[in-house]
Amino acid sequence: MLAALWQLLRKVIAMKMNLADCAELFRLLEEGEDPNALSKLKPEEILVRWVNYHLRKNGQDDKQIKNLGKDLKNSHALTHVLNRLDKGKCSLDSLEGGDENSAA
Repeated sequence: MLAALWQLLRKVIAMKMNLADCAELFRLLEEGEDPNALSKLKPEEILVRWVNYHLRKNGQDDKQIKNLGKDLKNSHALTHVLNRLDKGKCSLDSLEGGDENSAA
């Protein structure tokens, strides 16, 4: 299921996006960064920023990702993002007591 979600997110993020169409992208800007900088990022870089934004908002400042491969293999980050987006449909129970380093 996470693989399908990733493919869907990648497809959506790869579409031509601009701040006029999606003002929420302002939230992904780093401190002091020019808004035009987002238009120069690759879709994968925007998605990494989006994931990290939601991780921070879900109290996971120390769990930031740097890539969309190895850093997502255990589903820890995506579980926190999904929990942030809809706590009622995605519980964090699956993360309790498990080995964070094992692949899910």
